[in-house]
Amino acid sequence: MHVSAQTINPYMRRGVLRGGRYEVRTASMVDLIRTAYGLDDNDRVVGGPSWLDANRFDIIAKAPQSTSQENLMLMLQALLADRLNSWSTRIRSQCRSLSCHWGRASRN
Repeated sequence: MHVSAQTINPYMRRGVLRGGRYEVRTASMVDLIRTAYGLDDNDRVVGGPSWLDANRFDIIAKAPQSTSQENLMLMLQALLADRLNSWSTRIRSQCRSLSCHWGRASRN
C-alpha cells in the first residue's frame, strides 16, 4: 500500500484480480474500508481523521487467480487492520439506528 500519484481523476478504480495480481488504484481509505467490508456507497463510514477521505492510495498485491471475492475482502481487511494499527487508528464495525420523525402541518 502506498500513496497514489496525483491525478485529475479522484475516483477509485475498483479492485480487480488479473494474472495473480490484485490492484486497487486511487482509493481513499474510506473507499478501501467500504470495499473490504462490502459496504455500498449509501453505507456510511463515520468518524476518523480527515485524511481518511482525502488521501489516495494504491494497492498492488499477489493473490492466486482462483481467490474468491470473499477471500479478497478478508485479505484487504487484514491489510487495513495492519496498516491502521501502525497508524494508531482502529476500524470498528457498528450498526447505528437512525431515528426519523415525521410530522404534518395542519391548516387551521
